Amino acid sequence: MKYTTFICFLVFVANITFAQKPTYDKKTNEVSLEGEHVFNIIRTCDYGQNCRFEVFDLSGKKVMRINFLSFNSPVEVTKNNPRGNVDYLEFIFLESGQKAEYSFAPIHPKRVAAIILSNKLIQNGELNQEAMDEFILVNGTRFSERIRL
Repeated sequence: MKYTTFICFLVFVANITFAQKPTYDKKTNEVSLEGEHVFNIIRTCDYGQNCRFEVFDLSGKKVMRINFLSFNSPVEVTKNNPRGNVDYLEFIFLESGQKAEYSFAPIHPKRVAAIILSNKLIQNGELNQEAMDEFILVNGTRFSERIRL
């Protein structure tokens, strides 16, 4: 058992160590992976709130708008979350008009870029249609559906 646990730990550490992590240049808004420019992302916030991200492919075409959204839900009220706050990202794919909602809601461009890259939404400098379709199917719009209730 100890041997198996140790092997699992080594595999976990290796995955963390060798995982591809994006870099973000806030002067040029460029996201790079292993030194190669992959796409641009621009964050706009109104006084630290109402944040949104615009994602551009390598040709300069805006392909996504990502909105940071939040609401309070009595279902989510806990000791650690007394207001029942729910934060999420709304991905809008501009060409198709389709939307998806992602439950993890960072507001730093590098963390949003990591979500885009881990879901392979941008590949070879452009929007990956197959990955986009899968992302929409898997994530859906479960938060906005709850708000309407």
